[in-house]
Amino acid sequence: MSAPSPFRGRLGIARAGHRQLAIACGVAVVWALLGGLLSPWLAAPAIALPVFVAWFFRDPERSIPGARELLLSPADGTVDDLAELEHAPLLDGPGWRIGIYLSLLSVHVQRAPAAGTVLSSTARAGRRVATRRVGETDDNEQHVTVFAPRPGGRPSIAVRQIAGPIACGIVNVLGAGMVVEPGARIGLIRFGSRVELFVSRDALRTLHVERGARVRAGESVLAILGRAANDPLPVSSSSANPVPSLQRSEP
Repeated sequence: MSAPSPFRGRLGIARAGHRQLAIACGVAVVWALLGGLLSPWLAAPAIALPVFVAWFFRDPERSIPGARELLLSPADGTVDDLAELEHAPLLDGPGWRIGIYLSLLSVHVQRAPAAGTVLSSTARAGRRVATRRVGETDDNEQHVTVFAPRPGGRPSIAVRQIAGPIACGIVNVLGAGMVVEPGARIGLIRFGSRVELFVSRDALRTLHVERGARVRAGESVLAILGRAANDPLPVSSSSANPVPSLQRSEP
């Protein structure tokens, strides 16, 4: 039997959302008491607030593909940006940017896209531009985590968590030097967000995602890693999880 997750609470709710849930319960109690003085019908809707907050911070288990050459989605949501960059600023070289928009209906827990060593994990304050504005959120509040897939290797993968207008902060549990497994929980964004994945061009073999694809953190395959330096990069037109592989259960 696996050990309990330090990130996920017993009720399947991310621990980082427990404070918001407690506040929502308190507001619901006050609402129900005051509303009940006027009419029972005014008190009844109070339960909706804590139910929504508990559902928003849900942290479901995932079946993580076991093949280590797969690049997995770091977030649930819709891929609304797929761009090749001659200079990926987070990786200091050419690469690809895959942008994922998370709606209020999405699971907001982020996961590691591949195995690797954390080279840096840095928070930055900033604006709160709407996260649907592709290409306009570079100056938003964000947390950037840079990974090296191989020990002692160069930075090849970066995950940028971006806060939106109503976000209550970004949570990231990683620090420099930590080693992560594919699909491991790395953090979340409270209420509204965007996640961008950067991967260096020379680390890719094949892309397996397109704009408009709906993806799930830790399960959907975005690309195959391990490209030789001079190989061309084919782009698959298939869905975001087309690669069959052995599955392993989330620890």
